[in-house]
Amino acid sequence: TYIWTIDTLGGFLSQVTGVFAFSDTDAWASGTFYIYDSAGVWHPERDCNAAHWDGKKWTLLRLEPMFNGHPNFWYTYEVFGLAPDDLWLWPGTHWNGKKWTAYDMNLAHGKTLRIWGSRADDMYFVGENGSIVHWNGIEMKEIGEKTTAACRDVWGQGDTVMVAVSDYDLVSMRPGYILRIVNGNIIGKELISPNGNPISIWQNDGIWYTAGCSSVFMYNGVQWADVKYLDRCFIGIRGTARNDVCFTMENGKTIHFNGKSWSTILEPIIPQYWCMCLAVAG
Repeated sequence: TYIWTIDTLGGFLSQVTGVFAFSDTDAWASGTFYIYDSAGVWHPERDCNAAHWDGKKWTLLRLEPMFNGHPNFWYTYEVFGLAPDDLWLWPGTHWNGKKWTAYDMNLAHGKTLRIWGSRADDMYFVGENGSIVHWNGIEMKEIGEKTTAACRDVWGQGDTVMVAVSDYDLVSMRPGYILRIVNGNIIGKELISPNGNPISIWQNDGIWYTAGCSSVFMYNGVQWADVKYLDRCFIGIRGTARNDVCFTMENGKTIHFNGKSWSTILEPIIPQYWCMCLAVAG
């Protein structure tokens, strides 16, 4: 049984662009959170760029990490954490449990859309124009090939990392593909289907799931197979186990896979709202 609630962060035109949950009492959101006074006047000097959930309420935060000797404020787009004292937000903002540190991300081909990592010295930031930035614990390095396609999601297992590359915007008029990275090196591209355009990817215990606009595909270590067809675009796949996976579509509809069957656990939300991401904890 799922109980859904809607929380509003920030004022008019604010956006939640990323969310990550360690538990039901420790979650983070990235985004653009506009602050207005009681008269409805916008105060950009008070705007926030992150929010934290403590199990009872969301607290908006204005992060201004030092960069080149000066405090810097920028709206954030994505958030991912390895531990409560090891959290990343894009662009290049890291929390070590005591302070926020800013890193130069100008080397990236484009804006980071998703972050994933397995260790503090093995982080991946993927995004627009084929950007794949790798953090080795000391420095950032762009390892992606600059293209018209967008790297829309990233996940991994051990030394193997998969990147969902999508031509969702139909710039290059080519189908999307999965990039496979092993030990920090891109070793190949895998076409999922003739018309596939992967938008999200996730794995657990050697079973991989990816989805774009039409179908869900599953990889069992040998080949990709079409396991579910729907007529909407997926924006996120996350779960806690291979038999506990959630798939969210652009309109908010979320379906759950228990390893054998599919069920709808959330119907489409407010029509004018566009869903950006999905996080699962538990």
